Amino acid sequence: MATFKKLYDILEEPCQNFSSEEEDDIKTKPNPVYSENLLISIIGDEDTCVGFLLGGIGQVTEDQRCNYFVVNRQTKIAEIETAFKSFSERPDIGMILITKEAADRIHPTISKYKQTVPAVMQIPGIYGPYELDTEGNLLRAKKDSQSPATPQKRIPNEDQL
Repeated sequence: MATFKKLYDILEEPCQNFSSEEEDDIKTKPNPVYSENLLISIIGDEDTCVGFLLGGIGQVTEDQRCNYFVVNRQTKIAEIETAFKSFSERPDIGMILITKEAADRIHPTISKYKQTVPAVMQIPGIYGPYELDTEGNLLRAKKDSQSPATPQKRIPNEDQL
């Protein structure tokens, strides 16, 4: 039977860096931007949604509203748009993840979306490879960075990175 050597003494005392008064102050300070934690929502194919739900982002409110929407090839565009609009209007959601395939189907709706919170991120789905050149957020970021209101900055192309 193998025996293990004790490498470090474990201190059973609280950390000496903070006094108990300072610890209470740290724990009770509200987030300066938002008073509560915001959720991540996802719109995408079943496999992608299940993966993120297993990762812990799933949530259902008391009135049975969930923060995910499963899209398949038979899902109507109006249903995807309704889910996107409902997620973007919820005050408890800080980010909307949407698969590229679902985003392509509601491209006009996403193009009109101008809010910063919740942020919209396109992610790859299971139906094809992710193409960075056609990603709407990257194109919008390039356009915004070259607007007259902001200083002119050169954004390198993919081959220059």
